[in-house]
Amino acid sequence: MQERVLKISWFICGALIGILTVAFALGSVPQGSIITNDTVLYQNLSEIQVRRELEPNFDTDLSRLAHIEDRYQEKLPSLKDHPRLREPLKRVSKQKYRYAGKKR
Repeated sequence: MQERVLKISWFICGALIGILTVAFALGSVPQGSIITNDTVLYQNLSEIQVRRELEPNFDTDLSRLAHIEDRYQEKLPSLKDHPRLREPLKRVSKQKYRYAGKKR
């Protein structure tokens, strides 16, 4: 008896969550036949006129960035000279490459 009540309560909770999820999902999407009043926000807009200060010149910016680019490159440590890795790297680099795939 108690298991049946527990199953029914889980079913009711799941159904309520499903109905609420569908209601929220449908409520957030505007209906196709309803016209919203958002156009009022955009009715009195006009183009903004601003005086031009300078002509855009990208060549000077690109040359300046290319000049300072070297300052920002990382100097990462090389692990090839690490004592624990030196011998295994030499051993692997001395092995001749052999194709291990199937021959056609």
